[in-house]
Amino acid sequence: MKRLLKAAEENHNVLKIFYINQAGQVTERFIRVLKCDESSLIAYCYWRKKIRRFAVANILAVEKKHDSA
Repeated sequence: MKRLLKAAEENHNVLKIFYINQAGQVTERFIRVLKCDESSLIAYCYWRKKIRRFAVANILAVEKKHDSA
Protein backbone atom coordinates (compact mmCIF):
# COMPACT_ATOMS: atom_id res chain seq x y z
CA MET A 1 0.00 0.00 0.00
CA LYS A 2 2.76 2.47 0.87
CA ARG A 3 4.38 1.87 -2.51
CA LEU A 4 1.10 2.76 -4.26
CA LEU A 5 0.73 5.92 -2.15
CA LYS A 6 4.30 7.01 -2.96
CA ALA A 7 3.80 6.30 -6.68
CA ALA A 8 0.58 8.34 -6.63
CA GLU A 9 2.51 11.23 -5.08
CA GLU A 10 5.14 11.09 -7.82
CA ASN A 11 2.74 10.53 -10.73
CA HIS A 12 -0.14 12.76 -9.53
CA ASN A 13 -2.63 9.87 -9.75
CA VAL A 14 -6.06 10.02 -8.17
CA LEU A 15 -6.66 7.20 -5.69
CA LYS A 16 -9.75 5.74 -4.10
CA ILE A 17 -9.28 4.98 -0.41
CA PHE A 18 -11.44 3.52 2.30
CA TYR A 19 -10.63 5.41 5.48
CA ILE A 20 -11.71 4.86 9.08
CA ASN A 21 -11.91 8.02 11.20
CA GLN A 22 -11.52 8.43 14.97
CA ALA A 23 -15.25 7.79 15.49
CA GLY A 24 -14.97 4.44 13.70
CA GLN A 25 -16.84 5.53 10.59
CA VAL A 26 -15.59 4.17 7.27
CA THR A 27 -15.73 6.50 4.28
CA GLU A 28 -14.78 6.14 0.65
CA ARG A 29 -12.64 9.05 -0.60
CA PHE A 30 -11.05 10.07 -3.85
CA ILE A 31 -7.76 11.82 -3.17
CA ARG A 32 -4.70 13.23 -4.93
CA VAL A 33 -1.60 12.66 -2.81
CA LEU A 34 0.51 15.79 -2.34
CA LYS A 35 3.02 14.51 0.26
CA CYS A 36 3.47 11.09 1.79
CA ASP A 37 5.63 9.80 4.63
CA GLU A 38 5.62 6.68 6.81
CA SER A 39 2.78 7.69 9.13
CA SER A 40 0.62 10.20 7.28
CA LEU A 41 -0.14 11.79 3.99
CA ILE A 42 -1.33 15.18 2.84
CA ALA A 43 -3.82 14.96 0.01
CA TYR A 44 -6.48 16.90 -1.79
CA CYS A 45 -9.80 15.23 -0.86
CA TYR A 46 -12.37 15.50 -3.64
CA TRP A 47 -15.19 14.68 -1.20
CA ARG A 48 -14.36 17.50 1.25
CA LYS A 49 -12.97 19.74 -1.52
CA LYS A 50 -9.94 20.67 0.57
CA ILE A 51 -6.48 19.55 1.54
CA ARG A 52 -6.56 17.01 4.37
CA ARG A 53 -4.15 14.94 6.44
CA PHE A 54 -4.77 11.19 6.57
CA ALA A 55 -3.13 8.71 8.96
CA VAL A 56 -1.70 5.86 6.90
CA ALA A 57 -2.69 3.40 9.66
CA ASN A 58 -6.35 4.38 9.17
CA ILE A 59 -6.40 3.65 5.44
CA LEU A 60 -8.13 0.29 5.09
CA ALA A 61 -7.75 -0.10 1.31
CA VAL A 62 -6.38 1.87 -1.61
CA GLU A 63 -6.65 1.53 -5.37
CA LYS A 64 -6.02 3.61 -8.44
CA LYS A 65 -9.02 5.44 -9.78
CA HIS A 66 -9.92 4.04 -13.16
CA ASP A 67 -11.22 6.44 -15.79
CA SER A 68 -14.59 5.48 -17.18
CA ALA A 69 -14.30 6.20 -20.89
